[in-house]
Amino acid sequence: MERQGSTERYARIFAVDFDGTLNLAEKYPLLGEPNEGLFRFLKRRQQAGDKIILWTCREGDYLKSAVKFCRRYGLAFDAVNDNLPENKEYFGNNSRKVYAHYYVDDRNVYFPRERKGASEMKETRVESIGKVDFSEVKMPMIAVYESPEDFPGECVARIYDLDKPTDTVMVKGTMEEVQRDIRENTGMVFLPRGAEDVPSLVGVWM
Repeated sequence: MERQGSTERYARIFAVDFDGTLNLAEKYPLLGEPNEGLFRFLKRRQQAGDKIILWTCREGDYLKSAVKFCRRYGLAFDAVNDNLPENKEYFGNNSRKVYAHYYVDDRNVYFPRERKGASEMKETRVESIGKVDFSEVKMPMIAVYESPEDFPGECVARIYDLDKPTDTVMVKGTMEEVQRDIRENTGMVFLPRGAEDVPSLVGVWM
């Protein structure tokens, strides 16, 4: 559900988990290394006008330590385990599930709608990411693959609009060429693949 007029104040709301997502400690409730790529991404989104909600099972002192941990790495939240004040006012309630456009969580499972198989998709190949027109892409991301099923033996960068693949790809002979081109032509941050991702995925630029 899109709230009318909300884009005048901010573009998108991100609800982000803490343990295993922002905090990479192996055991709860320990504090470990920060997920630096995710911190950079969220701070950039906030600077662009988006809102960030901490959405975690922690409470009490454990919750306070999580908020303090994130502040130490430069991330202050617009709400903590709560809806944004303007949304509570607009909807006239405060549901247990916070309202957000995107939910960032290490336990996320996404079931996409059926779409054409990779072999049926029309491909638009570009020599460089610098040649891509991102003006119509609301939330551009670049997924990087090594020898995927549709491009065996090749290194591929596919443009996504958040979780929706586009038909635009860049194909190179080596992963070093792919990563260098993206680094030189965007200001994106690289996040390596998770344990549950397909083996051919190297990571995502956001």
